[in-house]
Amino acid sequence: MPPIQFLSLRQVAERLNLQPTTIQTYYKRNQLPEPDAVTGPPGYVVPGWLATTIDEWQSNRPTRPRRVEQA
Repeated sequence: MPPIQFLSLRQVAERLNLQPTTIQTYYKRNQLPEPDAVTGPPGYVVPGWLATTIDEWQSNRPTRPRRVEQA
């Protein structure tokens, strides 16, 4: 059985085609789903998500209307 692969914040950004700083901000604001795993010593938590968790979150995420430039 292959090991379970968890996505880092950077990998989540790549998967969603967003800037890493955007995903870091989402994480700090608790706008991402709960991590499927965390690792690291106290005070230095490293979150990880399953690809399916991120894909499901993305598909159910509300979208903001795009701005329309007015002439």
